[in-house]
Amino acid sequence: MILKGLSAVLAGAFLLFSLPGPARAQTVDVWGLQAYGDVCRISFDRSPVAAGIFAVVQHDMGCLGGLDNISGWSANNGGQSILLYTTAFGTTVVGRLDREANGNYTGIVDDGTPVSMVFMGQLTMNAAPTPQPPVFGGTLGGGSTEARACRRYYGTATCADPYDIGKPPMQNFRGSLETLTRMNVRFMRTVDSSIVGTIDAGMCVEVRDCMTGFNRDQLWCEVRVNDRTGWMLKEDADFVYSRNSCG
Repeated sequence: MILKGLSAVLAGAFLLFSLPGPARAQTVDVWGLQAYGDVCRISFDRSPVAAGIFAVVQHDMGCLGGLDNISGWSANNGGQSILLYTTAFGTTVVGRLDREANGNYTGIVDDGTPVSMVFMGQLTMNAAPTPQPPVFGGTLGGGSTEARACRRYYGTATCADPYDIGKPPMQNFRGSLETLTRMNVRFMRTVDSSIVGTIDAGMCVEVRDCMTGFNRDQLWCEVRVNDRTGWMLKEDADFVYSRNSCG
């Protein structure tokens, strides 16, 4: 069962399947937190970790940057805002997310880095093995089941146009991309490389080259920002972050 949206969760209609025994599988809703050029998959549990604070479950081997210490959440502002916490050394607020009209969330983490959150689908977990890849089904924001199964434009339920998948057309060793969300530019083609700059959503970026990253499911493009050259994630196995044209 897919939740009707995190607003319903925060209003008190949050449904999370419990794990009654070692032989039973658990299906949870998965949300993608994006910051530092990384997408960190999390779920919102109802297990208390402190007074009024519930558990955040991370589904990746450690999220990056300011996301790696997130372990708790609480509802605020009548259910329209989420506070994110770390419980590593006491209980400290490390981020805030506010619900947008489209059902996605935007906010900041404690170092001032912008963060966004979108629904990614369901994850089926057994008691002992590591989590399996998300199982997409149902609808999101009115999108069809078919749309959920394709590579989507980030932050939407819309399948990416084939034209926007892969390397952009190059002419005289130059191409262009239009960013769909705020992206980090990194020193190397990996999400744990140092950040050399950022590019806001809706910007037209000149591309010098595009190559597969160290993670073979990722395509990175070499761009220039703040008089420095670096690599921007163009797409991965789930999302397309930039269109292959501007305007």
